[in-house]
Amino acid sequence: MQNREFRGLQTATRPASAAAAYSFRCRCGHMLQGQRNARSQWTICPKCQLKRLVLPQSPLPQISGLSESSPQASAARFWIWPILGIVVTVALVSAVVVAVIAPWSRWRGRVTAPETSAPQLLENHRRLGQQALAEGSYQRASEQFGSALELARKVPEYNVGTAMHDQLFDEHRQTAMLADLLSESLGEIIRNSVGFNEQEWHEVFQRRYRGRSIILDDTVRRESNGKYAHELQLEVLGAGGVIALDRLELLDQLPDLRSPTRIIVGFRLDRLERDRDGRWLIIPHPKSGVLLTQSEGLTGLSLTLDADTSEVLKRQSRWWATLPRSVRHGQ
Repeated sequence: MQNREFRGLQTATRPASAAAAYSFRCRCGHMLQGQRNARSQWTICPKCQLKRLVLPQSPLPQISGLSESSPQASAARFWIWPILGIVVTVALVSAVVVAVIAPWSRWRGRVTAPETSAPQLLENHRRLGQQALAEGSYQRASEQFGSALELARKVPEYNVGTAMHDQLFDEHRQTAMLADLLSESLGEIIRNSVGFNEQEWHEVFQRRYRGRSIILDDTVRRESNGKYAHELQLEVLGAGGVIALDRLELLDQLPDLRSPTRIIVGFRLDRLERDRDGRWLIIPHPKSGVLLTQSEGLTGLSLTLDADTSEVLKRQSRWWATLPRSVRHGQ
């Protein structure tokens, strides 16, 4: 077998004897002709005496049957400018079409899909809020009612001070109370205080529990000293616990509670402390009281919507409608 040494990739070169000719017309119209060199060169036009640059000959092999002076090459050069003109024309036409159609499309979109008005958006948010509330999705319901409340300033029927605005405000306040419910029981919160000194526990309570809400379903009676007795009693770590309902301003505005009356009320935590007898006092924020009036709000709670509960909600709805706006708005 004959050994062959690899000498690298090789390309054909133009034979030295096959010098490439040049032929082009000067600006003055005179035809310049000659032989190209390996490097670029200048030639002087005999008619206008101006120097013209001649490019060097190509190092690539010449295509068989086609020289620069051949009819085929001349024909190819002839068609370069018409083809280039067609390409430029198509590009310009395309740019014009885009410039005309794009604004028309945006205008047509505005005509066929008009912007939703503020009243329509508000009602959409209310409808979605009521739907979420019926499903027990309190977070989503609160967000939807909150969005509706933000739009209310743009809708005359819902301006501040109107009955519609009050209704919308009540819906948002109730759902916000449900959305912020504590995930731990009052007994668990009291047990979590064990092991902290007073300052540390205050900081933990502020961060984790203050402002969170509680729904109380209980029988309440106003005593002669102005305090409120109720059935819910806590026993945690050997000490009793009670909700200080007398700190809740809402109850002072309700009709006669001298006889035991069932109420379903929400409020937000303000403090947790002990009284002189060592009992735990769960103290609500004074102005945070809200009476539950919507049956849909009970979907996600452990409350049964029976005939008695329905009657309680109806009674509380009547009470709520007679309260001053400042109380209903927590002011």
